[in-house]
Amino acid sequence: MADLTKEYDRGADLETLNAASLPMTSVPTPPSPGGMVSKSGVDTQHIHALNLPLAQVQAKMTGAVSALGGEPLALSTIAIQAALYHLKAEGQQVRARIALGACRALNVETTDAVTLAAAIELLHNASLVHDDLQDRDPERRGQKTVWSKYGDNTAICVGDLLLSCSYGMLAQYRDASVLGALVALMHTRTAQAVRGQNADLVFQNKTLPDLNIYKQIVIAKSGALLSLPLELALIAGGHSASCKTALKAAQAFSMGYQIIDDLDDYQSDQLRATAKVLNVLQVLNGANSILTAQAQARQLAREHLLESMGLADTLPMGSGSLLVQIAKKLLARLE
Repeated sequence: MADLTKEYDRGADLETLNAASLPMTSVPTPPSPGGMVSKSGVDTQHIHALNLPLAQVQAKMTGAVSALGGEPLALSTIAIQAALYHLKAEGQQVRARIALGACRALNVETTDAVTLAAAIELLHNASLVHDDLQDRDPERRGQKTVWSKYGDNTAICVGDLLLSCSYGMLAQYRDASVLGALVALMHTRTAQAVRGQNADLVFQNKTLPDLNIYKQIVIAKSGALLSLPLELALIAGGHSASCKTALKAAQAFSMGYQIIDDLDDYQSDQLRATAKVLNVLQVLNGANSILTAQAQARQLAREHLLESMGLADTLPMGSGSLLVQIAKKLLARLE
C-alpha cells in the first residue's frame, strides 16, 4: 500500500490534493488569483477554512508513539525514534480531513472525531512505511524514507508499530456501544488493503491481463483506506446503513484518481530502474496506440469520478461533501 515529495504513493496517495482547501458544501469554491494551487489542481487558498483540529490529530499520533518509550534497552527505542521521524513530515492528512469533515457534518463530538482521524492516519502511515520499503522508494515528503535512513528491518518494525498504534488509538473511542463495529470495520478494510498491495506485488514485472484485474487491485489497496474515514464517521454518527454507499463512492473515486495519476506518471514509470509498476496504460495500450489508450483512460477516469460524486452526494447530512469537492477538482484536470 502506498500515499502522496515522494508525493505519490502508488495507489493510496492523495497528499497532493490538499483537501482542506475545500468547503463542506456541494458547491465548489473558485480559486482566487492569489491562491496557491497544488500539482493536482486543487486551490489551497482556504486551507484552514474548516478549522479542522488537525493539530490535535497530529499530537495524538505522536503522543501515542512517544508513550511507548522507556524500555530498559536503548536499542529498543530505535523503532520509536524512526516512527516519530516519519510522522514529523505530516503530509496533507487527507484521510484525517475527510474523517473530521464527515464527523462535523454528522455532529460527532470533536474528541471522538480526533480519535477516529488519528487512528486512520496511523494506519495509513503504517502502510506508507511498508510500501516505501517494498517499492524501494528513497524519499517521501521531502525527506528520506524510513528504510533508507534506518534500514529495512527497522522499517518493518516501524510499520508494525504504527499499525498497532492505530488500533490502540481506536480503543480510546468513548462510545463502547459502537466500538466493536469500528474495530471490525478497520480490520476488514486493513485486510483488503493488504490483499491489494500483495496483488500489486504479484504483478510487478508482469503485464496486467485485463482491466478487471487492474480495477480489483486499485479498489482493494486504495479504495479501502479512502472509504474508512467516511465509514467510521457514519458509524459514529449513527448512520451505519450508509456505509455501503460510502464504500462504493470511495472505490469509484480511487479508480478515477489512480487513472489520472497513471496518466501523469506514465513516462516516468517507463523509465523506472526498479520493477514495473501498476499503470492502467499497460492494459489499454495492448491493442491500441498510446494516444488512443490515453483517451480511453481519461474517459474511464471521468466516468468513475462522476459515479463517486453521485454516490457521495447522497450520504447523510453532507458527510460526503469533501469527497465530492476533491472529485470535482480532479474532473477539471481531464478537460
